[in-house]
Amino acid sequence: MPNQFCSAPSRFLVHRSLYKEFMPSLASKTGRLKVRDGVSDGVQMGPLANCRRLDARVTTEEPFGPIAPCAPIDTMYEAVTVGNSLNVGLAAFVLTNSIERADYLSRELQVGSVAVNVFTSPGADAPFGGVRESGIGRGGPKMYRSYTTAKQLLNGVRGFSLYAWMKDLLSLRSGGKCCQ
Repeated sequence: MPNQFCSAPSRFLVHRSLYKEFMPSLASKTGRLKVRDGVSDGVQMGPLANCRRLDARVTTEEPFGPIAPCAPIDTMYEAVTVGNSLNVGLAAFVLTNSIERADYLSRELQVGSVAVNVFTSPGADAPFGGVRESGIGRGGPKMYRSYTTAKQLLNGVRGFSLYAWMKDLLSLRSGGKCCQ
């Protein structure tokens, strides 16, 4: 697999106080990736799925490619402004030690999925989709819910799934008759 999945991180907004430390670390780690035929043993990343991806406008389009443009930011409010400035909004990843920042960014980022302190996508049992040009509606097992706007919150600390929690809560309140 070439590691070009639709919700892969495609740009990094890094607080200015960490930016000078972050950049060489990212370059070092990505420079050690084994890039070859995606089905060969030990390969960590396959080649580009399509050469057209090299032409993507990396700060204004979804590149769907193995690139990592980075920009320094000064505040989380700036991160929200930059993050919400695109006409797409599939997924966001928040890395922080502050539950308050994670909560704020999860609420304010206009995307279909937010992962906190983990790089992953929602499981097949959760609605998945984006906002604006990243999709209308949601895919997943309950397609009739396609015209709602849901947001998945993935928390790497506890594996907390807001969707599963709400489903369980609603099921308990209705005597097990909800969400079937």
